[in-house]
Amino acid sequence: MSKLMKRRDFLKLAGLTGAGVALVGCAPAAPTAAAPTAASAATTAPAATAASTVKKFKKTQLIVPSWWAPHEIAGAEASFNGAFKDKTGISVKYEFVTGTDFNAKIFTNLTSGNPYDVITFNADSVPAYNAKGVLQPLDDLISRDKFDLNNIVPSALEQWTYDGKVYGVTADMGSFHAYINLDLFAKAGITPPKPTDDWTWDQVLEYAKKLTIKTGDQITQYGFSAADTGWCWDLWPNMNGAVAFDSKMKTCMLDDPKVIEAYQFYQDLIYKEGVALKPGSVKTSGADLFLAGQLAMFIDGTWQVGYLRSKKADMKFKWDVAMLPKGRSASKLIVPNFTGGWVLPKNAQDPDASWEAMKWYVSDQFAKDCMFKVLSGLPTTKSALAAAAYAQWPDNPPQGLTKEFYGKMLELGAARPNLRFDLGSDIPAALKNLDLIYSNEKPAKDILKQAAADINTALKDRPWNK
Repeated sequence: MSKLMKRRDFLKLAGLTGAGVALVGCAPAAPTAAAPTAASAATTAPAATAASTVKKFKKTQLIVPSWWAPHEIAGAEASFNGAFKDKTGISVKYEFVTGTDFNAKIFTNLTSGNPYDVITFNADSVPAYNAKGVLQPLDDLISRDKFDLNNIVPSALEQWTYDGKVYGVTADMGSFHAYINLDLFAKAGITPPKPTDDWTWDQVLEYAKKLTIKTGDQITQYGFSAADTGWCWDLWPNMNGAVAFDSKMKTCMLDDPKVIEAYQFYQDLIYKEGVALKPGSVKTSGADLFLAGQLAMFIDGTWQVGYLRSKKADMKFKWDVAMLPKGRSASKLIVPNFTGGWVLPKNAQDPDASWEAMKWYVSDQFAKDCMFKVLSGLPTTKSALAAAAYAQWPDNPPQGLTKEFYGKMLELGAARPNLRFDLGSDIPAALKNLDLIYSNEKPAKDILKQAAADINTALKDRPWNK
């Protein structure tokens, strides 16, 4: 689907050669959730324009279901209910739906007499919704309003395009990087990796040993933690230069020696070395342990920047970001990414009002109001990538969140291969068994080989394998 983007190609695409880049991300789950010149972006990007007078629409309030965290929803609603409402007469209200119940509740709602006006989710949900025939293609609206699709990075737009039709617009890309407590590193006499430095798993192990502190048998300071990424099984293999599936989703490669090495390294960090937080072993999240100053390094999504910024009054230490560390067998690091977007239900009561809100969602103003502040991920529109609004240091840390940092993430980034396929229920169920690695039920090799066998049997019956 989406190939690795060369840095020079991205810079050319974004119109920023020699200047670096930035990205903005979506939150696939709540935590415990630049092209024209920057000066002209707000006026030249078609997605950012709106009528100078209030338009008349059938609906004056739109309801959008979302699993975003409270601080993310608050930021998004503030943007919509400011200039957007003034120009259109439409207010937008987000309705929180838990990630585990999300699709079931959406499908139930869409059969009711009062369906959601817009739906926001990640691109991997499009196949399942298309299979149920509940989404409206956007091509007629795009043509009518001369909406400029060229402002969306092609590799991002591709994730929302099926059989030549566009089913969603995307403004944000989620990905992963590391978070570093600079004060704990300094206290231990360790020089931390700089944001754009290449660093390795061996360094993670070395640092984690020095940064893990025990009082008796109790760990009072953890050296390392990784987010619960059972839903993103690509993360650890990608760091080791490997993949969980081939690009056409014909073969599961969890039994690849590089994949096994990746998961075994993480399992060993937890149980053999005793320097990593065991998933589920504490009631709080890794981000909250980090906030409390009890975690020195953790790997998580881009969206955690927004969460940590929302808690900056509680931060008693300096912190920064770093690239993902590279695995022992990787010739080149791969950074998994995925896009979030908005889609239009086929039975939306006022498609024109919904479409107006969708255009605002991909506007530069929404990026400035929300993406750069509460989400802090990777924007997928070229005009947003050219903007300077993301540069918030020192008012909003971290200092290393620069165009160069996000540009390197894009350079190394690859879209998750499953995004364009409906995996059904049996394959996700088999992938759920990877949790047994984190609980140390069996060696990683045994779990991964069994999962690969089960999944490859299931893949033989998939329509794209016929």
